[in-house]
Amino acid sequence: MEKIRFLTEDYEFEDLLPVIKKFSVKAQVPLWQQVNEVSNSFVHENWFTIIGGEPIPTAYYCGYYLNKTEFMGCQMYSEDPEMTKAILSFLEAHLKSVGIKKIIFLFKHDPRTAERHGYKVERHVMVKNLDMEV
Repeated sequence: MEKIRFLTEDYEFEDLLPVIKKFSVKAQVPLWQQVNEVSNSFVHENWFTIIGGEPIPTAYYCGYYLNKTEFMGCQMYSEDPEMTKAILSFLEAHLKSVGIKKIIFLFKHDPRTAERHGYKVERHVMVKNLDMEV
């Protein structure tokens, strides 16, 4: 299993930039927005980023605490389904340990599918209650 950890060092941020760029291209969201959200992990106590991969990050999850019981996820990128599962397990265990009951996630994706049907999709909001097992 690849190492999962919190983003804490500037050098890790530099190593993470290519992965952020991949997500930006795939989600068709401006790179500056993605970089801004991840860099909030260094300047705002409510924000954090989880990274996965050794020695260079290959996946990440970024978000922030809305309040004492809700967490807002902003970005998630991984090309490896096993890494995705590992990061989400790490995230959920951490959030449960600090009393978070609900994860809300801004799901950004390629809007071309919806455009074929006349819609413009900007974001989807997904919610998961952590105090209810599925």
